[in-house]
Amino acid sequence: MEKILITGGSGFIGQYVIRDLVNRNIHCLALSCHKHFENSEKVEWLQYDFGKNLTEHEMDKLKTCSKVIHLAWSGLPRYNEI
Repeated sequence: MEKILITGGSGFIGQYVIRDLVNRNIHCLALSCHKHFENSEKVEWLQYDFGKNLTEHEMDKLKTCSKVIHLAWSGLPRYNEI
């Protein structure tokens, strides 16, 4: 089973990327600074702030992914608050 790590999964582009990957039957581990998302059969959410160190448990989860799509950016305002 292929699993892709998506940083910025709750962002404007990240939401569309995850939807497309799920439609292709690809499992995702989505990182987000938000905590209100629920896991599904193909998407596992992990709340994470890039300014902090990963826990051992979080690092183990990341190691299950074969690819990374990096969409997170801390310098931009939240698109939904503009």
